[in-house]
Amino acid sequence: MKVITMRAFSEPKLESGIALVGIPAAEWMREKGCEVVAAQEGLRLFSDVLFLDGLSLGRFYHNAREVVRHAGSDEGGAVLIVLDGEVDVVDEAATVRVGKGHGLVLRGGRPIRLLSGNPYGLVELRLSPHRGVVIRDGISLVPIVAESASLRLLLAVSSVILNVAGSVPEDGWASTGDVLRAAVAGVFDDVARSDNFRRPSNLLVDRARRVIAARSSDQEFNVASLTALLAVSPALLHRSFAVLGTTPLTELRRYRLETAKRLLRGGLLVG
Repeated sequence: MKVITMRAFSEPKLESGIALVGIPAAEWMREKGCEVVAAQEGLRLFSDVLFLDGLSLGRFYHNAREVVRHAGSDEGGAVLIVLDGEVDVVDEAATVRVGKGHGLVLRGGRPIRLLSGNPYGLVELRLSPHRGVVIRDGISLVPIVAESASLRLLLAVSSVILNVAGSVPEDGWASTGDVLRAAVAGVFDDVARSDNFRRPSNLLVDRARRVIAARSSDQEFNVASLTALLAVSPALLHRSFAVLGTTPLTELRRYRLETAKRLLRGGLLVG
């Protein structure tokens, strides 16, 4: 393991070549805000982490089945990019499966769980509040597809910086930080233009609408049934729809009205 602290440019700090197993691996991950649940003796970790002017850039490979990622008060948001394998990212409102090359923007201040039955690798970029993206209430996990040019650029820039960080001269950190922030800004620009950004609670509302569409013909199906099937609190469900200017009951009635109209049109055509 090599730890280098550089005094120029807001005292960057590099921890490279981290290779740990078992309890030491779990303890090191906890120090980085990632708590391994029921740490197994066979836990293996390989990592490089760079702290740079309000940014934390890390590359992690491990085989932990469940990790709780804690977001501190000094975190304004984060970007995750999966390098190898796939992982389920879970919070109180949604579950998103992220495969190799794909990414997520995370809202600051919220814990999430990372679940995987197999080893996986990811790049994680944490941002201080003044450098994060402002995501409206109701959005928790914003997926970014692997085909996104800005995400591919951020992954390439992050990988290069972590690979060469040990040899960057003191007067090179300012420009290195500028390049990294520019790459992050590109991802945030794409997120700001996406439906997931413009439509708060997109993931939960979309799940709810799919369930409503499938069950709306059942006259005994109601909002309480919807809440139970989604396994979320009534308050969270209503908040998610309220941000869009609607309610779960309004959506259910709309689907039933559309179904009735289709049946009526079909009957008229047959007649």
